[in-house]
Amino acid sequence: MTWDESEEQTNQIYVLSLGQVVPEPLHNTTDSTYYTHYSQLSTVEANWDLGNLGQGDRSEEHTSEL
Repeated sequence: MTWDESEEQTNQIYVLSLGQVVPEPLHNTTDSTYYTHYSQLSTVEANWDLGNLGQGDRSEEHTSEL
């Protein structure tokens, strides 16, 4: 679940990951890595072995733990 409702300049994206895709060692943890909207797209592309769109998602950090 992802939501992004902030209008502030320091906009933060909150993500809640549920299910068997989350490894046991990551249960009840917080990741303070800086991610962007492109990071979310990059994570989906990496998880399902999809190509990138050749834009901002190409070089973004993805959530490799999921």
